[in-house]
Amino acid sequence: MKFADVDVLVTSPSRTVIDMLRLSSKAGGGEQPMRALRDFIYAAGNTAELWSNAEALGCRDQMVAVLRLADEIRDNLPSPRSL
Repeated sequence: MKFADVDVLVTSPSRTVIDMLRLSSKAGGGEQPMRALRDFIYAAGNTAELWSNAEALGCRDQMVAVLRLADEIRDNLPSPRSL
């Protein structure tokens, strides 16, 4: 797919979240990866997809802490409307 005359790879939302999380340390961190994770949980709530993508990309060990946290808090996050 081309976007603004640049070839871009189309991935799933869960793959995008994992990519943002794993590459955030190289890009100086920031809040965007965690916001993407939050938004993914609000929209899909399926953290199993995140675990699966992390495993497929070989970065599961790097993601364990944040994905365990996502699993634990997924049901306790406030609704997006209250933010």
